[in-house]
Amino acid sequence: MRKAALFLAMISSGAAFADVEASIELLADATVRGGVVTLGQVARLQSSDLALMRTLVDLPIAQTPRLGEAALLGPADVDRRLRQRTGQSVRVTWGGADQVRVQRLRHRVKGEAIAEAAAGALRRWLSAASSPAEVHVAAVPRDVDVEGSEVRLQPRPPSGHPSRARSIVWVDLWSAESFVRSVPVSLEVPFAGEGLSRRARAAEGVLGAGPARGAVHPSALAVERGEWAALRTTLGGVLLESRVQVLQDGREGERIRVRQQGATGLVFARVVERGLLELAP
Repeated sequence: MRKAALFLAMISSGAAFADVEASIELLADATVRGGVVTLGQVARLQSSDLALMRTLVDLPIAQTPRLGEAALLGPADVDRRLRQRTGQSVRVTWGGADQVRVQRLRHRVKGEAIAEAAAGALRRWLSAASSPAEVHVAAVPRDVDVEGSEVRLQPRPPSGHPSRARSIVWVDLWSAESFVRSVPVSLEVPFAGEGLSRRARAAEGVLGAGPARGAVHPSALAVERGEWAALRTTLGGVLLESRVQVLQDGREGERIRVRQQGATGLVFARVVERGLLELAP
């Protein structure tokens, strides 16, 4: 452990902290929450002066790095902030690491957990509709890093009619009381014909010699104006999926206008199936 006595020469005289001593031992790594990094979060502190201890503990040093990034802080950063805050002179003995690596507190939500939350919600919806069925995850979403540790998964009602062979369920991620993002989960529902009531099946156009299970009847709308759907696109060989608002009714294969979440402009998409679109030129 490196020990070096440094004198922090402050710009003001008058001596509330004049000739007092403090020991600051920087940690090698620190995980913090909130928007500002304070000295008490990244170092072990000692002083016989209670007022100085309070100042050191709450001393803001830097902005908290963004999620997934890290910041390196050293004695010079503390020296500068302490001068700005106290305007006095304090004798500091440094110890610990040469620099502290600071990261924002995060919780990694596994894609499997998001998928299971969506599948469980769809099972409950189907059970409440008296149409119990197996639900399988078609594609597990990626893991999501969320700030903080109090993470909540809140599935939305399924988009489109869940009696389709595939359904999209959006899962909202919350950290404490703050909304983080929404994740779409593609689910497969291999219905047995007898699992649906005659009325529901007729509404879906799958009675008698109708379309194969999971297909949309040619005259039936796959998406309707005002509802939300999943938009898929490929960028650099990576399949991306986002949430869009449908601006006009559409059937499978049709080209329709949509608006991406948070955007003001319009884009065109082609209808793939119930609740699912792909970017169109």
